[in-house]
Amino acid sequence: MRPPSLVHRHERVVFRVYSLEKKAIALAAAKSGLSVSDYMRRTCLGKSLKARLTEEEIGIYKLLIEYRNNFSRISNLIKANKDLTSELHQLIHSLDSHLKKFI
Repeated sequence: MRPPSLVHRHERVVFRVYSLEKKAIALAAAKSGLSVSDYMRRTCLGKSLKARLTEEEIGIYKLLIEYRNNFSRISNLIKANKDLTSELHQLIHSLDSHLKKFI
């Protein structure tokens, strides 16, 4: 849990939007896991926003981690065969670099 802030926000910004725009803003905020206020504040101040992964995407990345671990084990078992080992290490490196984007 985040410690309480010593400086409180006391200024208010109000602007008008169409009903469809309001729904789109609320949906985008929900996808990023933020309140509408936090979402708008971060968007307007140019801070980076990351959309949350869906349960399906999380499952896929867990599966990729399992594949990566299995390939590492296979690589360790067949170190004598240099050609296959180098290909497996290249695949492991590729999976690692992709997974680092989300972990």
